[in-house]
Amino acid sequence: MSLLVGLGQDFKYAARSLRRRPLLFAVAAGVLAVGIGASTAVFSVVDAVLLRPLPFAQPDRLVLVWERIPEIGVPFMEVSYPNYLDWRAQSRTFGDLAIMATINSGFIIEGDEPVQVPGRLVSGNFFDLLGARALLGRTLAPSDDRPGAARVAVVSHGLWQRHFGGDAALVGRTLDVDRMPTTIIGVMPPDFRYPLQAELWTAIVPSIPEAVANRGLAWAVVLGRLANRATADEARAEIDVIIDRIWAGVRAAHPQVSGPAHSAVVTPVAEQLFGSARTALPILLGAVLLVLLIACANVCALLLAWAATRRRDIAVRLALGASGARLARQFLAESALITGAGGLAGLLLATATLRALIALVPADVPRLRDVALDGRVLAFAVVLTAVSVLAAGLAP
Repeated sequence: MSLLVGLGQDFKYAARSLRRRPLLFAVAAGVLAVGIGASTAVFSVVDAVLLRPLPFAQPDRLVLVWERIPEIGVPFMEVSYPNYLDWRAQSRTFGDLAIMATINSGFIIEGDEPVQVPGRLVSGNFFDLLGARALLGRTLAPSDDRPGAARVAVVSHGLWQRHFGGDAALVGRTLDVDRMPTTIIGVMPPDFRYPLQAELWTAIVPSIPEAVANRGLAWAVVLGRLANRATADEARAEIDVIIDRIWAGVRAAHPQVSGPAHSAVVTPVAEQLFGSARTALPILLGAVLLVLLIACANVCALLLAWAATRRRDIAVRLALGASGARLARQFLAESALITGAGGLAGLLLATATLRALIALVPADVPRLRDVALDGRVLAFAVVLTAVSVLAAGLAP
């Protein structure tokens, strides 16, 4: 109890001292507000985009597999459907492989108000490979991706809300999608957005049966889940062997076929999703934390200058029996009041500037819509404020 009484007295004395120095209080709190506000705003973006786990099972095991032709400088090339089938049948370094088309930019949902939505043609095991489950209904299954199967589709949560008013009866309805009867079988959760911007997914084989038999038509990218203990390098080496085997068979059947050698490229899904943001955002966060460090140094300088003007007062208090620990506690109380005000002002500043910051981030950076000053971000701001209290308060 005596400690609490002592702390109360320290804060009362600190508040009285700061009331006599309103300009110092305002300048110090304002400097910290800029540092804490900028750091909090940038951290909210870094947290939403990079730190939160992807909504997939074991996302670190997910990779994209492309072909490349190094001899002529082609670093990435789409894959034909027959090649994908051979890869899936022959590989042992993958738990499974799925495929998604890169050629379709969207679908037209017919009706009284036709709407074009971005989407993807995918194999029937696409959602199972990702470990993704539907919010309503079900996802695509391998049985939906066979010749003669009825065309079905899964829609995103956003499309379901915007275009269909969140009506649960959408599941089971048949719509005209690209002039083909398509039954909606599921709605995905709000956090499922893959590939980026896709809002409708339908099976490949019932949609474009003429394209799946043509080995010379490269139009898709392969999505893979690495097998347990398999590495991306091992998977790439294995796919290289399968590619060589495929082309040996093609040339044996068609001697007139010639061309440069193909090989595989295996890229982590996270790397493809986040791109340069994986390095740019942490660098930006480091820069604003440096700004906060400079702000703390400036506040330390202000408090040291203030302490220099109070040497006589400090000497008198020491002579009257005040301990060094008690004086340090008072300095911390003054710092806490300044930094607390700076932290609150910094949160207001972060809230006011967050939308502007998001507007500066490239639109293709994923999960920007998830950026918010939530509990994790507030905890980060509290930690910054506490560190600033110690950094600024112990210097005098």
